[in-house]
Amino acid sequence: MSRYSRSALLSFAVAAALGQVSTSASAQGLEEIIVTARKTEESLQSAPVAVSAFTSAAIEQKGITNLDELARFTPGLSFSQAFGRSNDRPVIRGQANVLAGVQFGVESGTAYFVDGVYWPGDIQSIDLNAMERVEVIKGPQSALYGRNTYAGAINFITKLPSQDTEATVRASVAQYGEQDFSFTVSDSFFDDRFGARLFARSYEYDGEHVNQITGRTVGDESTKSVGLNLYWRPIEDLRLIASGIYKEDDDGPLALFLQGSSANNCRPGFIGTFYRDPPPTGPVNGSRGTNPNQYYCGVIKPGAVRLNTDPMKYTDGVVRDGTIFDGVEVEEYFGTLRADWDIMGSGWTLTSLSGYRDNMNRFGTDSDHSDAFVFSGNYNPIANRSEIYPGKEASFANTNRNDIRSLSTELRLASPQDRRLRGMVGYYYFDQEDDGSDLSVFSPLGGIAEYTETITDNAYFGLVAFDITESLTLTGEIRYMEETKERSEYCSTSTSNFNFWTQTCTNRSATIGPNDPRYFSRDYGYVTYNQEGEYDSTTPRITLDWQVNDQVMVYGVYAKGAKPGGLNGTVGQSAGLPTYDQEESDNFEIGTKLDLFENRMRLNVAGYFIQATDVQFTQSVSSGSGAVTSVATNQGEGEIMGAEVELQAAITEAITLSAGYSYTDTEITKGCDADEFALNSGGVVYDPKLGTVPECDISGRRYPMGPEEAASFALNYDSPLEWGEGLSLISNFNVTYEGSKYIQVHNLAETGESTLVNLRFGVRSDNGWSIVAFGRNLTDVETIPLATRWFDIRTGSAYPGAPFAPCVPATSLVPCAAGATSPTGYPVTAAPNNPLTGSPNPGGAQTTSFTGTRAFFGALRQGRTFGVEFRYDFKL
Repeated sequence: MSRYSRSALLSFAVAAALGQVSTSASAQGLEEIIVTARKTEESLQSAPVAVSAFTSAAIEQKGITNLDELARFTPGLSFSQAFGRSNDRPVIRGQANVLAGVQFGVESGTAYFVDGVYWPGDIQSIDLNAMERVEVIKGPQSALYGRNTYAGAINFITKLPSQDTEATVRASVAQYGEQDFSFTVSDSFFDDRFGARLFARSYEYDGEHVNQITGRTVGDESTKSVGLNLYWRPIEDLRLIASGIYKEDDDGPLALFLQGSSANNCRPGFIGTFYRDPPPTGPVNGSRGTNPNQYYCGVIKPGAVRLNTDPMKYTDGVVRDGTIFDGVEVEEYFGTLRADWDIMGSGWTLTSLSGYRDNMNRFGTDSDHSDAFVFSGNYNPIANRSEIYPGKEASFANTNRNDIRSLSTELRLASPQDRRLRGMVGYYYFDQEDDGSDLSVFSPLGGIAEYTETITDNAYFGLVAFDITESLTLTGEIRYMEETKERSEYCSTSTSNFNFWTQTCTNRSATIGPNDPRYFSRDYGYVTYNQEGEYDSTTPRITLDWQVNDQVMVYGVYAKGAKPGGLNGTVGQSAGLPTYDQEESDNFEIGTKLDLFENRMRLNVAGYFIQATDVQFTQSVSSGSGAVTSVATNQGEGEIMGAEVELQAAITEAITLSAGYSYTDTEITKGCDADEFALNSGGVVYDPKLGTVPECDISGRRYPMGPEEAASFALNYDSPLEWGEGLSLISNFNVTYEGSKYIQVHNLAETGESTLVNLRFGVRSDNGWSIVAFGRNLTDVETIPLATRWFDIRTGSAYPGAPFAPCVPATSLVPCAAGATSPTGYPVTAAPNNPLTGSPNPGGAQTTSFTGTRAFFGALRQGRTFGVEFRYDFKL
């Protein structure tokens, strides 16, 4: 869809709404939406903050079942399922980080909350049928919401118990074995002083993409969840709310494909296949590649899945499993407790809000994302020779387990809200521990202790609001936060300290042998790395809002955002990048909220400008164990400016319209990237002593992972049928558009734009039942949601006789004599040391990178799907 088409779509929607609403005297008004975006209940149209709110009715009308679909209807929010239902990386207003959720401590800057309690992890499988409302709050929200709200917050509000006995049953079936069943029942007792709501869900999806190696489908998903909400008012001035969610996910191998390095079409250099030895396996098979290019420029096309997910017979006749575990497995408990006490009926309210989360997840994938089936050799001291250990995973297998426990508590005191001068003060505490384990043939379920990571956060916050006049209000918020991050790493199967044959770790105490159950424990394990980082920030937020009249409100906001720095672990330390600093931003926003035509139309518009410093981006490095990983780095400064528009209109009594549009212009204004240097120099390794030079300069580039434009349009129809007594015809037609997203800061490879068309059509009875047929992605769009640059191990190792550079054979980095030139003509100038290892270079020369050719792996999108849904609501 062209930019002209998108603008025309939005203009048509606005014009249609204006024309129809203004002439339709019978049109009903829009339902008022109450939000808690500022920790107090207020109308959506009176809240001076950019927030998109989805009621349970809107979620049902549009057929939204997960966060990915919800994001497409939210201006300013982008979400990409890059790793299935794992490693969430929501992006608000373009403030993205490629490593968010992947590298310890690196966060997207957009946090999840359930009933106002921080949910530190993936949330894609949460049951939206249990939600009363979902609020997407844009811009820094740290003063009221706390940590990781650098760009915004997403708050899921569950349904409270009802006063009457009621229940809902919902069931849907669709293609590819999709089955989704949910149930909720609610009631209240003791004169409505006590209430309970129980909800449960079972979801299955068999997947639609086929692994060409195994012949089996990939991308299958399964979720079973149950939740309970309790409400108790023991006395008139005290309200207690407790909620709990238990959830199990069991997803199969991820639907990932590899676009190989042979497809690279730009930036020639030493990382091209032309400079490889004959590879042992793969498409080139025995002959050197002919492609000198290091990178791919353009839209990455979806490809075939070819993953080593199942046991296979290797060339020596031994059956080995490429990966010990494939997919995503989660067992999770999440509970909250809230107490609101109106102190002696004075209007002063003391609120306590606490939450606990216990999450066990196993993740596994064939991390080379290709058909290569390569095992690393290990020295066998018994046979006195090097050979392949029969029980070892294949190289580049990524299988791990995480046991995460987090606790948060918040205590705040608020003055009466009906006063001209009002305020709030509070304290917040958060503690999380993540025990990471490496899954192996020796321990495929529990894993062997690999690391422990902890985050501790203490914060103090406050708010003061003053009504300057009856229509003009000034609000100030501030938060002071201290955060500590600590990481310990242990000798495990993934480290060089571990010997597969003897099952021992070097330098380990001889008093604990490999058969001792404490051998791999975190209490007795051999610590190979232990570091701690401390970060503090003060983040103010100032809002001035003017209620012009009952229909128009205008506001302006200044807010400071801060995203804590962190530790890069052993890998970062060995690469000379042990830590990264805190990222900060200054945010300016103006907006207006309009209620027009007697509350039959809402139009909300917001414009913003963001200046960011010490921006956290990513840099790939070798882990030293065959796999490749990335670390976080601070790469300069950035600016973001944009606008968001949301429209809702009741055109007639039967037809309602909603539309949204966002424009996000992101720019890196200052930065030097080592990979950019390698691409522009033809593969020469960047030496930090050079400083910022044209070859490493990334200024003027867009941030990755966020589209420049996005739009949505939805028409909902709900009207009684003339020929069916007590029956109504219901339908929803919607179109969503998302622009292309760059994969990395180089702005070369991208995802391509996507326009999805969905339709729901059915009948509802006054007796409480409804049946709806639906179609998703009707035009069968295949554009990938996201991709990642990765190594292509199928193309062999470094070729020591590479043209253009008389190189001396070495390890992964081949030193070249001073005076040589790269394939692009970049001179290999004198430098005393290798910038990665710190060791002297022969002749004082820089080095060229032979760390392996690069490819891209990407996720596949779900295609056209048809199904039917049945729902029954009843009251007793």
